[in-house]
Amino acid sequence: MNTSTQKLFGISALALAVLFPIYWINAIGFAFDVGEMSYRQDFTTLDVWDLIFLIIGLLEITVYIGLRNYFKDQINGGLAGVLLLIMAGLIALTHATLLIDLTVGLGLFQASSSFLDTIAIASILVLGLYAVTLFALSIALLVRFPELPTLIKIFAALGLITAGSQITIVFSFANIILFPVLMLIVAFHFLLGDTGVEVV
Repeated sequence: MNTSTQKLFGISALALAVLFPIYWINAIGFAFDVGEMSYRQDFTTLDVWDLIFLIIGLLEITVYIGLRNYFKDQINGGLAGVLLLIMAGLIALTHATLLIDLTVGLGLFQASSSFLDTIAIASILVLGLYAVTLFALSIALLVRFPELPTLIKIFAALGLITAGSQITIVFSFANIILFPVLMLIVAFHFLLGDTGVEVV
C-alpha cells in the first residue's frame, strides 16, 4: 500500500470521525422533536442531511476497504479481510435506504406507512448484523494481539466495546462517541504509517 493511498484512507477515516457524530446528534434531536415515528418523515423528505448520510456511507465503505487491504497485505489477515468486506456490504445496504428518500422526494414513489415501518425494522436488523460482524472482527484481531501494531491493538479492543454497545441497543447511544474515536484510531494508523506504530 503506497503512501498516497494510505493518506486517502486516513483522511476518509478522519472525515468520518467528524461527520458521524454531527449527523447522528441531529438525527436524535429530530427524533425527540418529531416523535417515535420520525423515521417515516425522514424517509419521505429529501434534504442536506440525506447528502451527509450518503457521504458517511461512502467514507465508511472506503475505510473498510482500506483496512481490508492492509490486513490482507501486511498481516496476512484473510478472515479479517472477509469480515471487513461484509461490514462494507452491510453499510451499503443501510445507506441504500436513501433510494426511498430520493424516489419519494421526487414524487416517483408513494410509500405506505407499513412499507416504511418494514424498511426501518430491516435497517435495524442490518445494523445488528453489522455489530455482530464488528464483534467477530475484533475477536479475530485480538487472537493475533502480539503481532499487531499498537494502534490496531487499540482498534481491536475498542471495536469490541463499540460492537457490544451496539448489540445491547440500550447503550448504542454511546457509539456517537465510541465510533468517531474508533475512526480517529484508524486515521492515525494510516496517516502515521505502518512502520510508525509497529511494536518491536
